[in-house]
Amino acid sequence: MHPAHALDEALSTLPGDVNALKDELSSLMRFSFRSTRDNAEAKAVLEKVEALVRRMPSGGATRVAGSARGWHIRWHAEWWMLYGTLYINKDNDIDITSPIMIVDRRSGEGGHDAVYGPEVPGIAKHCLAAVLLWHELRGETLSTAR
Repeated sequence: MHPAHALDEALSTLPGDVNALKDELSSLMRFSFRSTRDNAEAKAVLEKVEALVRRMPSGGATRVAGSARGWHIRWHAEWWMLYGTLYINKDNDIDITSPIMIVDRRSGEGGHDAVYGPEVPGIAKHCLAAVLLWHELRGETLSTAR
């Protein structure tokens, strides 16, 4: 199974936070989960992906059906995927526990590497902003009402 398909399946249950997403993914295929906390390799991935997102901000962002505060995020470049659901709090701040990850599409010994942590939703916010700006510039404003 491709990691994108596993993520789609795991996200179909609308996990409430990144730990619930990890549990769903673990039952589907092998992932090596790396927290950004005290992990130099994960932090290096964050820096690489953030630079790629800023250079190539195009990606998908769609409203979560039935959710007033959720956005599905789909972005990829090189080997990396930024995938999951970005939840926005009532004050329009991002929820840092959002079920969203950076996944390396190359499979290693432990499966696919998946990086998660409070910094990842911040990177996803750039994708969402780029999509909303694109639609705004084309006169196709997406509803962001809650």
